[in-house]
Amino acid sequence: MFITIRSKLLAILLLFVMVTVTTSVIIFDYFEKNKDALSNITQKAENTHVLLLKDIKVTHEFFENETINPDFFESGKSQLIAKHQTICKMVDISLNELDLAQKKNNFELSDSIRNLKKDFVEYKTLTSNVFKQILIRGFKDYGIEGKMRNYAHELENYKTEIGLVNILQLRRHEKDFIIRQEDPYVLKHNALVHTIKDNLSIDNSINSNTKSAIIKILNNYSKEFTNLIVYEKKLGLKSGKGFKKQIDDISTKIEASLATMVEFSAQKEQTALVNIKLVYLCIGLAFVLIGIFSALAISKRISRSITHLKEKIDEFVKSDFTVRTILPINNSDNEVDILTTNFSIMEQHIVNQMTSLKQSNKDLEMLFYVASHDLRPPLVKVKELTNNAFIKTTDADTKDSLYKINQSWEKLIVIIDELGIVTNVKTEEIKTEKINIEELIRSIYSEFSSFTGFDNIIFSLEIKTSSEFFSSPALVKAIFRNLIENTIKYSTKRKSFSFLKISVIDQNEEMLRIEVADNGIGIKKEHLVKIFEMFYRGTNVASGTGLGLYIVQSSIEKLNGAIGVESDENSGTTFTILLPTNYKKKNIKERIIHNREISELTNSVLN
Repeated sequence: MFITIRSKLLAILLLFVMVTVTTSVIIFDYFEKNKDALSNITQKAENTHVLLLKDIKVTHEFFENETINPDFFESGKSQLIAKHQTICKMVDISLNELDLAQKKNNFELSDSIRNLKKDFVEYKTLTSNVFKQILIRGFKDYGIEGKMRNYAHELENYKTEIGLVNILQLRRHEKDFIIRQEDPYVLKHNALVHTIKDNLSIDNSINSNTKSAIIKILNNYSKEFTNLIVYEKKLGLKSGKGFKKQIDDISTKIEASLATMVEFSAQKEQTALVNIKLVYLCIGLAFVLIGIFSALAISKRISRSITHLKEKIDEFVKSDFTVRTILPINNSDNEVDILTTNFSIMEQHIVNQMTSLKQSNKDLEMLFYVASHDLRPPLVKVKELTNNAFIKTTDADTKDSLYKINQSWEKLIVIIDELGIVTNVKTEEIKTEKINIEELIRSIYSEFSSFTGFDNIIFSLEIKTSSEFFSSPALVKAIFRNLIENTIKYSTKRKSFSFLKISVIDQNEEMLRIEVADNGIGIKKEHLVKIFEMFYRGTNVASGTGLGLYIVQSSIEKLNGAIGVESDENSGTTFTILLPTNYKKKNIKERIIHNREISELTNSVLN
């Protein structure tokens, strides 16, 4: 069923995706449920905290508003008390739910909730008691204060006997205490009561029945004032003491406990979520590792034959396509077997073609060798005979013909000599040695001192390199010799001066960048793409064989370098050369990779 690699890999991939999706969904569902449960605990703690703050606000509103509201003291009922009771029930429910939730998720809040419940019961008891005490204390016409006011009004009926000033002073001390909650007003009040009693006892103008009635009212008034004082101090609504302080303290304690619980719950939630994420991550990593090892095992099994084929291909490439790996040929429908068979056939074809190409190159090199070594002596001999005949003859026409023949022999000998150089470049085994590039260039330049136009050229050499240069002296000399010769031959006499500038710098740690620039006749744009071809000449301004730049490029390529050219007609030419600072022999694969890299580098340099 799964014959092709694609079908096998597709089946494995689909299985892996299905297992991954299923596992991810299960783990994600587990994570979300636990996340919601953990968040719910923190949310319940926050809700309880909010409810408590709301009840504290309601209680304070009661103390500020209902304690001076006659309707409350008349009916004994208050919406704020009802609201307080409703909130307290909600807090109780919330605490119970919070306790159940934290136990389920092991939040370790049981002791805190137990203490919180205990404090909240005390809080409810205190508030309930205060509400009752406030009703007893009363306000204006109600409760203790109401009774006290009634007795005060009765005393006003005896203002003649007691004295209106004394009655007003009693009320003044009463109000000062209620407002300021300070004991000196109580002392003043009691002292004034005793003074009034003493004055009554010695006043003979008042009959005994009236005295008795006044003293009775005065005692009742003083008693209720004393009761009022007791309740004022017990409640502490204005002084911030008594029950009011206890309520404030317990509510502050509960609020702090709830705030701490909320913070603790949030921390526990974060810790639990981190732990869940770690578990999720560990499961995911375990699954990934299982998947990776499974994929490696399966891929190794599937790719075993491909790996074997790859190794054989590598061996074939490293042999420079000359040694066969002898892979089997069969008629299997398996993709890898088909690929192996086709490669084996292609391999045989490549070996045959490489053998044929090497033989052709060898034959061509032999032809060049024969031309440069075996043909040169006879040509030189014929040139000598022609030259001797030219010297001996006196006939002008004959002399002219012999001169032209002699020139043709000279050109042919030059061509044969340069073919010999081409042969040497192509066949010579590269022997590297350390080269002093400055000395080499100056030495070669001096070789052309006898050339016409040499003295008219301004020569400059700039060396800015810190790298040592290891290469083939013969090939490097061939490069500079041909480029310098071209500069001298194609310099223009129309300009006031001609120059040749050579610069050598470090392109990078592994490459030298050499620029050879002149202001000669230049090269037409249409010739630039062909100037490195064998026997190609772009101009007839000076004599030549068309092999010079071919030798330059061949030498550079053999040294694993590259060359580029920029030129404008009548403006000059600049050759840019990249050469390795340390030549190393490469096989075909390495040369192809290196040529791609150096081609990109050359393009970036020229552009």
